[in-house]
Amino acid sequence: MISIDKQPQSFTPADSPIQFKFTSDKPGALYFSVQVLDGDTGGLIANQKYQTLPNLNNGTVCDLSSVLSPFVDNQLLPSVDLLQPVSKLVKAYQLSITDNYVSGSTVITGSTLTTGIYNVWNAEFDRIQFTDFSYSDYAINAVSGNTNFLTDKPQISNIYRRSNEYLYFLNAGINAKVEFKFYGFGHTLLGSHTLSGITANTKAYRLNVSPNAIQNHYGYALSNLYGNYSFDDMFTDTFGSNYGIDNANYYTVQILDSSNIPKSELRTYILKNDKCICEPVQIVFSNRLGGFDSVTMFNPAETISVEKSIIKTYPYQIDTAGDYTNITNGVYSETDFVYNKVSESTYKVFSDVLNIETAKWLKSIIDSEKVYVKLSNGVFLPITIKNKSYSLGNKQYSTGNRRLELEFKVSESSLKF
Repeated sequence: MISIDKQPQSFTPADSPIQFKFTSDKPGALYFSVQVLDGDTGGLIANQKYQTLPNLNNGTVCDLSSVLSPFVDNQLLPSVDLLQPVSKLVKAYQLSITDNYVSGSTVITGSTLTTGIYNVWNAEFDRIQFTDFSYSDYAINAVSGNTNFLTDKPQISNIYRRSNEYLYFLNAGINAKVEFKFYGFGHTLLGSHTLSGITANTKAYRLNVSPNAIQNHYGYALSNLYGNYSFDDMFTDTFGSNYGIDNANYYTVQILDSSNIPKSELRTYILKNDKCICEPVQIVFSNRLGGFDSVTMFNPAETISVEKSIIKTYPYQIDTAGDYTNITNGVYSETDFVYNKVSESTYKVFSDVLNIETAKWLKSIIDSEKVYVKLSNGVFLPITIKNKSYSLGNKQYSTGNRRLELEFKVSESSLKF
């Protein structure tokens, strides 16, 4: 018989150790044959072989992070649908373990144990963060509440009318719904809407909480919450202004179970107006938890650089008349021939005034693996962030407003945002 002495949690970050420890009750156990199977289809992911370790009694330890991490990825889903499954974020798997032992001079295939289902998702935890990791902090489930969305963004943040804002979350097997609540000045509850569709058999979702997506989904019903006012009129605070939740219009987002018990943290979005700004720029970037965060930047300034590869040429040639000349039909011959040209545009953009919590969160854009900018046609274009360092700077050391000056590069020029 095979015993599992240590196993991962139900959901494990892909870049952290995915460790199993198992032992055999067979004397002389030599090695274990391990099949890593797809938890949804039963298909074979990998065949592994692990020798028993001298310091373990007929047992061994394995780490499957290198085997499973290639099967998960970030997935940007920019459609206007409020709720969408995220198929690439999570991979379900299970193990089929067979012990092999020595009897006399023969290696005997022993018993086989098939484990339950485990899940790995595309997240990156350093060793300190992983020390106290609990999957219930990141996957909504029947027991715990106040589960985190897959973002480190402050729970209270600004949002502009045209902002794109996504919340990714894991689901550990419950049916649930999303609740939107809309508030006026002084925390006056104006109304609420709920969104169903979170099912127990879907393990990862993307929730679109962008103002335009919410307006598109609820339409007149949303505007009607405010009597004679439309949702557009709720965006009052302007770019650069100080904000406080006590004197602003805002809405909240939270996941509830079928009994209306909160299962996630409460996210709050304060509505701000960008009409006085000539050109906002929406940037979306992957984060360490597997989701996508967004930030609205402003006033892009473009710089174009060109690198040319040149061959020196001799200008004198024999023309059709048989003359040895460096002029043909009134045009001097080339002395420098450009055989390759690479152009690149760098855009500099600026953030709104940042509080210290938002400034700390934005450091994640510097080392993000996938960053996109939204173009005026609604399509997201991959970009490369040029900033290689980021100084937070505590407020007590500065008398000015804290802003992020971001530079990104693309091959294309004259982009419209």
